Amino acid sequence: EDYEKLMADSKKKRAEDSSAKAEKEGALADAESELLEQTSEKKDREGEDMANKQYLSKLHADCDWNLENYDSRKEARAEEVESLKKAKDVLNGADYSLLQVETKPATLLSKSREQSCLASDMDHRRMLQARMALLQGFCEDMCKIVGKHPDCAVCDGFIPPDATPGVQTWDELYAQFDKLKLVGRDMIKEWTGDAGKFG
Repeated sequence: EDYEKLMADSKKKRAEDSSAKAEKEGALADAESELLEQTSEKKDREGEDMANKQYLSKLHADCDWNLENYDSRKEARAEEVESLKKAKDVLNGADYSLLQVETKPATLLSKSREQSCLASDMDHRRMLQARMALLQGFCEDMCKIVGKHPDCAVCDGFIPPDATPGVQTWDELYAQFDKLKLVGRDMIKEWTGDAGKFG
């Protein structure tokens, strides 16, 4: 009787252990699936963060350059506006031929400012080109992130994907027919020339 009770208890314990094991295996599988999902989300977020940091860095460089060259650019725009006003007056009939125009002598300061501006502009262009070279591979990815992917006209060397993959449109069929027509004409000319040699 004790033996039967011991066997029944053992059987019950094995069933409970088996059920607990199955539950734990299920929980482990769920945890692994959740871990994979969170790892994928983390990778996506890291990609977005990197793209945002690069974009902010570019904006910062552009803003710095604009701040450094604000005065010289403001002066250049004022001179441009003045020149356009004079051109408009000339088109309306004004005669500036007898008017004595004051010319500013080129000072050492203005020359050095001009050279400094040119050097700064060249540095800015070099930096921008270097960053564009770095971003070349990321441009299409950024277009995908912001939802502009099929229209990535700003990306250098971007080839738009086939709008109808695996299906030929009428325009593509007409182009194929034109190619076949040209190839057929060339073949007929070649055969006619060969036939003339034997005949």
